[in-house]
Amino acid sequence: MLAAAAAGLRAAPAAAGLSVSPTPGAWREVSRSNLVPAGSRGPNPAFETAFDCAARTLAVEFALALQPERPPSFFQGIAAALDGTPEKAPGCSVSVPPAVAAAAARNTPSRFRQQPPAAFAARVAAGNTFYVNATGGNDGNAGTREAPFATIPAALAAARAAPGWDTIVLREGTHYLSSTVALTAADSGLQVTSAPGEEAWVSGAVPVTAAWAPYNVTPGGPAWVEYDNVNAVYAGPPGPGQPGPGEPCLGQQPDKGACKAACIATPGCTAYTWHDSSTGAYANWCWGVTNGGWAPVAEAGHFSGHLESPPNVYVASLAGFPLVDGAIKGLRWAGARLQRARYPNANSEQGFQSSLQANWTPQQTPRVPDVEVNLPTPVRNTTISMFKTFTAGIGGTCERFSPPAGYWCSTKVQGGGSVIWYAPIAMDTTNATLPHTPYANARGGLIMTWRPGHWASWMAEIGDNTFDATTGTSNFSIARGLFQGSRGEDKGDEIYIENVFEELDAPGEWFFNETTQLLYLWHNASGAPPSDGSISAATVKHLFNVTGTQAAPVTDVSFIGVGFRDTSYTFMDPHGIPR
Repeated sequence: MLAAAAAGLRAAPAAAGLSVSPTPGAWREVSRSNLVPAGSRGPNPAFETAFDCAARTLAVEFALALQPERPPSFFQGIAAALDGTPEKAPGCSVSVPPAVAAAAARNTPSRFRQQPPAAFAARVAAGNTFYVNATGGNDGNAGTREAPFATIPAALAAARAAPGWDTIVLREGTHYLSSTVALTAADSGLQVTSAPGEEAWVSGAVPVTAAWAPYNVTPGGPAWVEYDNVNAVYAGPPGPGQPGPGEPCLGQQPDKGACKAACIATPGCTAYTWHDSSTGAYANWCWGVTNGGWAPVAEAGHFSGHLESPPNVYVASLAGFPLVDGAIKGLRWAGARLQRARYPNANSEQGFQSSLQANWTPQQTPRVPDVEVNLPTPVRNTTISMFKTFTAGIGGTCERFSPPAGYWCSTKVQGGGSVIWYAPIAMDTTNATLPHTPYANARGGLIMTWRPGHWASWMAEIGDNTFDATTGTSNFSIARGLFQGSRGEDKGDEIYIENVFEELDAPGEWFFNETTQLLYLWHNASGAPPSDGSISAATVKHLFNVTGTQAAPVTDVSFIGVGFRDTSYTFMDPHGIPR
């Protein structure tokens, strides 16, 4: 709730018993008359119904704030999913609010909310003000509006040296950080703000200005390649609509040529599949692919086409570049995220985009904790039979977590299908599933998978990989990972492979060799990738770290009208168990 309100989302429509402020982006205000009376332990159905419905509507709005580039149909799908769950409060109907639909139709993110000019002027007049201009500044300047600094650290150093109230004003543009900015009690009272009417971003990436050299380049432009008895789209039941993100239904077409023409006429369509008369209810139906994906599977009665580009792979040395844990963990070109080499090819920002399956080796270590904690009191006095007393475990299979303890380490976890946390230790699959295997060296590659039932997405780092040429089977040991969800399971569900060199096979994909510090990029344009800094690599996990102590707390630090972006991947970092 706090994150959504702080992101400046429009207030949700008032539900029965819930008072909502009508001011755009304002905090939700719950009527005191619906709060549970003091001393009462019983449920309040009116409040719970109102809160549930408003929270579901807020989830749709928050989705827009997270991914404003999505089409309106995407948000309609989220609303339908939230509206169709059986635990939804009676009488609640979830739909896309008109303002959200209008914002999605514009397909552009809204400008950050900034403080009123009068408040900005008053703040500047009240104390020391230092300006930062990432493109026209110099850290040798005085930090005035006319002679700004070039970097945030330089402005912070000046603010610390000046007594009194401090403000750092970021001018229009992107302000890159090569390391985390640490704020302490000495920075109390600091405000970091954008200049009035200007859009300022703080980025955790550093521009790549290295020279690019050809690695595997073949002249020529994209061309359509067609395949008989191949399926490349995994859509839902036949009929109009959008069965999945990036797989638009192109209607019934009389033949494969008409299906191809429908794809060409659809913006962003790079592949299609047409079903012939032998496919029953699917006969003559045509689907396209607009997410860049291409995962062909042999299947009779299907005809697929793919817009294929000749290789355009370039390489650059990043020796001496500020790396994150010795790696590049995120690459952008002109503000858009580029895809780390993966199979099947797809844009991971548009969903999981894979139906591939594999075989899993269950974990062999004991599943019981080293220490189990079960407290008889306090007791949660509810009508629900579960979750009444506290339980936790320490160690055991939870040794992968930091700290190695929590509710999901206990043998007494509750809920449908709940078990103590555990995970598989290896995975194997054939080259029919991963056609680019065997890999020369998959160490450091990632297995992306769902936990069965799609309760959580799992990521695992590959350790050793072996290949059996007789059966065409690759086996991948799991070096670490699969700790991103809380519920245990001895297998994964659908998979895709990421960060393996052999999967660098599509425009916009990249791979970084940590040993040689060479960055490979299949440039999604003619010629070599630019060296003008429009390509940037993530180097920072945390943009700002605000840390104080009980004796010396940090107070009154604020960020107003500033956008944060381009931080490093952190999903493989050690962490505690989600509750």
